[in-house]
Amino acid sequence: MKNQMIMLAAIIVSLVSNTYAQNNLAKKISITASDQPLQTVLDQLSKKGNFIFSYNSDSLPKDTTITFKADNIMVQDALDSLFNGSFEYKEASNYIVLRACPKSLSLIPEKSESIGRKYLISGYIIDNSDGQKVKDASVYEKQLLKSTLTNHLGYFKLKIKSNNQAIRLTVAKDQYKEITVTMLPAVMVGTQDTSKYRFNPESGIVATYFGKIFITSKQRVQSANLNGFYAESPVQFSFVPGLSTNGLYNSQVVNAVSLNALAGYSAGVDGVEVAGLFNVNKHNVKNFQAAGLINTVGGTVNGAQMAGIGNIVLDSVSAFQIAGTFNAVKSNLFGVQIAGIVNANKGNMTGTQIAGIVNLNGKKLKGAQLAGIGNTNLKEVSGWQMAGIYNMVTDSMKGVQLAGIVNYAKKMKGFQMGLVNIADTLEGVSFGLVNLSKNGYHKLAVYSNDFTNINLALVTGSAKLYTSIRAGYNISDTAKVYSVGLGVGHDFIINKKIAVGSQLSGDQIYLGSWSKNNWIGKAGLNLQVKLVKGIEIFAGPYYNIYYNKQQSKIKNYALPLQSRGLAYHNYNKNLNGWVGFEAGIRLF
Repeated sequence: MKNQMIMLAAIIVSLVSNTYAQNNLAKKISITASDQPLQTVLDQLSKKGNFIFSYNSDSLPKDTTITFKADNIMVQDALDSLFNGSFEYKEASNYIVLRACPKSLSLIPEKSESIGRKYLISGYIIDNSDGQKVKDASVYEKQLLKSTLTNHLGYFKLKIKSNNQAIRLTVAKDQYKEITVTMLPAVMVGTQDTSKYRFNPESGIVATYFGKIFITSKQRVQSANLNGFYAESPVQFSFVPGLSTNGLYNSQVVNAVSLNALAGYSAGVDGVEVAGLFNVNKHNVKNFQAAGLINTVGGTVNGAQMAGIGNIVLDSVSAFQIAGTFNAVKSNLFGVQIAGIVNANKGNMTGTQIAGIVNLNGKKLKGAQLAGIGNTNLKEVSGWQMAGIYNMVTDSMKGVQLAGIVNYAKKMKGFQMGLVNIADTLEGVSFGLVNLSKNGYHKLAVYSNDFTNINLALVTGSAKLYTSIRAGYNISDTAKVYSVGLGVGHDFIINKKIAVGSQLSGDQIYLGSWSKNNWIGKAGLNLQVKLVKGIEIFAGPYYNIYYNKQQSKIKNYALPLQSRGLAYHNYNKNLNGWVGFEAGIRLF
């Protein structure tokens, strides 16, 4: 029996010691500081105690130096000496949260009576410095998640379920020191286990447009008063924010399930949230959220988020987002965004954006953007951009840009295809009607061939792939020919002076009537010799395939276009082929 008692005592001592060791405020420290800024002294304290302080630096005294010496005293005693009661301290995980509270409160009870299985508690909250009654102070019971605000007379009334146990009420007000009192059978300053709560800085959700609309002034005051205190609830039912099973306390509760008839407001969701119209969350959402109109989240989203109109997230998203109109993310995106009009992401993105109109991304993109009108990315892109009108990357593009009209990349390391392609520096390939880059081709070719003696071509792109817009005229009083067409080519660079070009082209031929379809296709090689910078000559053979539907000659126009030449051949009455030539000069 004696041995059992000794063992039990040892276990109790061990448990108490472990619990005590986890209390950072109770840790013993020794520190010496001479004429040091307060923030420096706090940094030394945190290193000595192996924990982290969390506080608003603006609340610390500025331009004040501290001379302080402590020898094997508790952290809480050291803080009391440093702040002289002007701050209060809370513990969360390995953090000590410091909160400025120069004023103190008192709870003056008026009534405490049992009504069936409930207690009705009422009273006043008083400012200890001047005796004035304090309005908009939060009075709440942490375990039962019941709360209220004092009115303009400092009066509160609260109904709480009774289990014939003492009820601990906490009073909180911005800029005041939080107090906890125990009601029935005695009134005393009490403490409350906060191990299951999380202490986090407030988000900016109340400052957003939808936050201002759906969060009442009382709820904003409640949120400010209870800054840093959060609890968890298995379920919340709401009709509108404030009219819910969590009451005014909903701003401080993370729900596993939140069902909101019209709109709901909570600290966050770790499960499922559905609303007929709106969901507003101060902090994080995990797993699934859906709203008939709009979801607004002050923290992160991890899971799936759906809305009839839009999703707004003030931090990062690692999820699937779909909205009828827009998705907006203030930080990074990892996942998929689908919107009827616009997707906007301010940070880095790894994933896919699909929008009916426009996709916008503020930083690096690894993935794909697909839009009906255009895609814009302000940093590097490694992936795909596809749009009906335009794609724009203001940094390097390593991937593919496909647009109906124009593509732009500051540095193109991949492939562009559109009517107009623009790159400050082209290291990849551009394919379009016009391809512009500082280090690419922007040449004017003047040349002759075997059916038009004067031709002009605008050549843009690069040696890897270039395109040409072509127009020609055969100067003759009796054999006029007009041509207009397009060509593509690739140059094999031999050295700085010599290159061999390979080209394909197609030209529409006008022989006096547009009602007759005449065209010619050409494939061939040419030798290019650079004379000086900006001037080169070229010449080479081409094989021509000529299709002609025009049977009768029109005055002053040529017909047939070509009746002889090397390897001339009649395939049928409308199709001829022969070996011809092109020779000319390229400028610029």
